[in-house]
Amino acid sequence: MNSQIYSRILALFIGSAIFACQPDPEIEVEHNPEVIIRNGTGQDARIYLPEGDPIIPFSEATSTNPNGRLEAEPAEDLNYVLVLRAEVDPPQWENSTLQASHVTVANGLAFVVYNTQGSTFLGGLDIIDVQTPRNTRLIAQATYPNAEFSSVAVDGNKIYLAGARLDEDSLSSPAIIEIMTYQDTLHSERETIDVPGFVGTDIKVDENFIYVTHGTNGGLSIYDKNSLELVETVPLDDARSLILSEETITVMQGSPARISVIQKNTWQILSTVSTEGANEAGAKSVFAMSDDTYFVPAGREGLKLLNRADGSLQQHITMPTIDDTEEVNLTCNGVSYANDKVFAANGAAGMYVMHEVDGKYQLFGSVEFAASTNYVMSQGNLLFVATGTGGLNIVEIVEYDPENGDYITIGDWDEYGRPDYLCETESAIDPDIEARINQQFIAGDDLTIRQPSWFLETVLTDIPLLEDTDLEITVVGETTHHQNTIGSYLYPNGQSPTDPSELQDMTVLFPNATVTSSGSHLMKGDKLCLSDFSGGKTLGFFLNFKGFVDEEVTTGYTTHYTTWRLHKYRPFKQQNVVLAIPEQQILVLAFEDVQRPYHDHDFDDGIFLLKFSNPDAVDWTAFPELP
Repeated sequence: MNSQIYSRILALFIGSAIFACQPDPEIEVEHNPEVIIRNGTGQDARIYLPEGDPIIPFSEATSTNPNGRLEAEPAEDLNYVLVLRAEVDPPQWENSTLQASHVTVANGLAFVVYNTQGSTFLGGLDIIDVQTPRNTRLIAQATYPNAEFSSVAVDGNKIYLAGARLDEDSLSSPAIIEIMTYQDTLHSERETIDVPGFVGTDIKVDENFIYVTHGTNGGLSIYDKNSLELVETVPLDDARSLILSEETITVMQGSPARISVIQKNTWQILSTVSTEGANEAGAKSVFAMSDDTYFVPAGREGLKLLNRADGSLQQHITMPTIDDTEEVNLTCNGVSYANDKVFAANGAAGMYVMHEVDGKYQLFGSVEFAASTNYVMSQGNLLFVATGTGGLNIVEIVEYDPENGDYITIGDWDEYGRPDYLCETESAIDPDIEARINQQFIAGDDLTIRQPSWFLETVLTDIPLLEDTDLEITVVGETTHHQNTIGSYLYPNGQSPTDPSELQDMTVLFPNATVTSSGSHLMKGDKLCLSDFSGGKTLGFFLNFKGFVDEEVTTGYTTHYTTWRLHKYRPFKQQNVVLAIPEQQILVLAFEDVQRPYHDHDFDDGIFLLKFSNPDAVDWTAFPELP
């Protein structure tokens, strides 16, 4: 086969990167010309296990409703968080970095397959122990210098890999199924099935058969699991992924997107439903389905939800436009469905998270990783997210049930958490002050790098009061859509509490600190007027992360305090900054709502102006000045 044809084959592979290292002398290594197998745990240097519970935050995401109008209302908070448990670096071979293309989980093990972008056939397999996500371990690896893989399935001790191999002498076409054995160790004995077509795109197995889709000019091929003989090939051009049920095989095709249902044993096509999209040649398209809905990744056209009964389009979640990002990198190429949760891999747009609400799927937000999100797979309470050259992220879905907090309240609030005790609404903010704040607090920009002197241990983050005073607190803004609660407390000057149980006067200021421009929730310029703060007391603040739930103030997922000593068990204790504007007797209070060091450190997740009726109540020189 000439090089031009192989170039066409290579164009059919897509990536979702991951990583590797060179052989450790303590690892058992088996070599032959076609595969290098390493068994053992010495490769754990490829796995990063973060300390604590690093939350992966949601960002606001937009979609269009059936009338084409943009929808970007603040999403209600969820009763779970996504916690990063492990990052797995991609294998490397010589000067090439492999990219993860698919993952499946069986018996507490994650099986990850790899391919490579470019003009070289190069792929592999990782076996990762994920039984205890906090202690993820890499236990075996196979590297293929002349083959790449798009999908993996596991049945018992057999591993089935679908992909392509460069072998003109023994293969009629490049597409293959490679069968390996794992029993405590990964064995070097392998069986290969020569599959018609350029590349095997997806693979599944049941008690009797092996099912593999193969791409352009291909179809669905069914093999006897015992004899490995071809039973039937169902012609289905651009077949990209498949799902097995008891009686049927459901296949997604591309160019354009279609869903075909095939009867088992008779291998007849029972129905085909079509939608536009998924026109990118060679792209990966992994679909999902519930009892009544197909979730179709339609490439640049986003995610389409089809009614399984009649094939009608029920919803369309579009791709966003992102500055400085080429459209070709904004593509929905994989979706996973579990327990009414939908996770969609959208390339440079990250991972969309959706839930079924009143019979429709609501887009709650997007989750961004270090690199393009190319594939997502959910298994129980774990998510496996392949992110191009950024590697594999193992994420745990941690549900929590916050308690109603035992807090002092000033008054009532509406269903959105907007207080009815505001003394002013949408009051004017000095344009110069606002401009100076905007220059320092930039969404996604690490403030700790730009202003390291604000994060020294000697910097005040609470406010000691020297004399009696009243206080005005004015809302400036925020860039998080988490429904956080903001409150205050007092303690004697110089007697910093060391445990939250010592705080007896935690008072709710803003039940839901979400800021909008629509009139619901808080508005920029909304103001609280508080009186009778005594000199000799220190004013501290708290933020309950995701604290506003079902119109009530709760303990949320976690609480951040402006008093460092209350974070004594955290590696990074500072979650806020206090800056002075001495000429106007104003302090700026700004929060980071996700526990550091696990997010962007931009400290713009709640920004407020504090104005004191008695300027002598504050030592203005004790705080860094707002530039």
